[in-house]
Amino acid sequence: MMIKDEMTVIEWECKIVICSAGVAGDILRRIAEAGLGITALLQLAMDEVNAAEFLAVYRGVVHEYPAMVAELSCGPCIALEVCGGADAQAALRQLAGPPDPV
Repeated sequence: MMIKDEMTVIEWECKIVICSAGVAGDILRRIAEAGLGITALLQLAMDEVNAAEFLAVYRGVVHEYPAMVAELSCGPCIALEVCGGADAQAALRQLAGPPDPV
């Protein structure tokens, strides 16, 4: 049994497409099959103000920022806390593939 202090915990926000396409279960299964654990899951809907605050680090950095805010605030999304050891972040990024901001 792993103690939470001994594992790497990362947070990951699933894009809105996941909820609207009805494939969240398949994505969660793939995360588990990759040897990663899901320690928290929350489905939520953000308004535009909260989405802009959540994505504020991208304001002025990527030109897709307005589209990212619009997408995150247009419907339900899923926030995950994923763990899996020292390489959890790299494993999750490999599983998710390259970023697609719009």
